[in-house]
Amino acid sequence: METGTGTRGYRPIGDYALIGDGHTAALVARDGSIDWCCWPRFDSPALFCRLLDARKGGWFRVGPAGEHRAERAYVRATNVLATTFETGAGKFRLTDFMPVERLDESRRGEDIAPSHKIIRLVEGLEGAPDVEISFRPTFDFALAETALTPHRHGAVARAGGEALALG
Repeated sequence: METGTGTRGYRPIGDYALIGDGHTAALVARDGSIDWCCWPRFDSPALFCRLLDARKGGWFRVGPAGEHRAERAYVRATNVLATTFETGAGKFRLTDFMPVERLDESRRGEDIAPSHKIIRLVEGLEGAPDVEISFRPTFDFALAETALTPHRHGAVARAGGEALALG
């Protein structure tokens, strides 16, 4: 089983891959956990920061339940990360990326804009493996009190005047 964590609960930095949209980025661990992301820009406070504080920092994990093997690679020459998980019950692929929108080409130096989304696509490949989803954002580097409420399509996290939807 790949636990991905050391003796103190921290993963080695080599366990992470990077996805981004040119305005922000996220670090995705080999087990499918986003453990670092400043949102919505690089200079914004971290929303997922388990990389800094394994106990209090937030995360967003989509991955297998239990023992597994993982292989991952970027899709062709893109920033789209594809991770294939194999368990005793089967195989699935998790594809992670942050889409961008093309701007009017007359705006020099600003040819893309963020969509303000992280897309996590799960695709069954073989059998019926169990997939776990855990969503625990912590606003402002885990300093703000974050409330998580269920929504008919997922959940909404709120802290102060900020909100994040999982759907």
